[in-house]
Amino acid sequence: MEQHLEISGWMQWIATEAGGRKHPRPGGPYAATAFPESKTIADLCSIVFDDVPPGPGQGAVNARWLSPAGGPDAGTNLVITEGPRPVAIMEVQATGPAVERSWSFRITSSFTITGRGTGVMGVLSGTISHGRLPAELHTREYPAIPVTVSLEFARAGEQERPALRIHDTSVSKPQVGALLRPRINPSADLAGLAKLRRCLAHSLEVTMTLARS
Repeated sequence: MEQHLEISGWMQWIATEAGGRKHPRPGGPYAATAFPESKTIADLCSIVFDDVPPGPGQGAVNARWLSPAGGPDAGTNLVITEGPRPVAIMEVQATGPAVERSWSFRITSSFTITGRGTGVMGVLSGTISHGRLPAELHTREYPAIPVTVSLEFARAGEQERPALRIHDTSVSKPQVGALLRPRINPSADLAGLAKLRRCLAHSLEVTMTLARS
């Protein structure tokens, strides 16, 4: 069975005055058509997005062709259309096997928490559990930066809104439109940690043996 490929990239809506949508589209799941910029509208294929940034802005996106097909190469620009009219451009960053994820969080603002990492506010889709979770940060430059996040709440005006805290202090103030999602293969991290523990245990055992001899 041919597997669907996930296309990761950065999407920019075309402004109304440049021929884009007359009415900006809100974020969320989105179905359209697309063709590589190097080809023509005759090469249109149906494409579906898990989540798009609200128009007329920009942001990280993940999509797949409606029918199984080869993925475009990194660096390819896809012209997103509604009928014959181009409405957005997606710069492809990577392709890989499509994976279902339980949640995603589109960043609308970020702030530094002194000594505790980075806080981000945005729009949460799906269900996220409490505690530290392995995640990946999708920015304009990189489709998957490994991070660890936890669900918290931040006050915005008179209301509390869901917020995420990025514990990796090397990540500071990701841009508006960036996307956080569950990491695809956190088991690799756990395997590495288990291997380190085995090495430390073996080292301790050798040290104790030498001390007794």
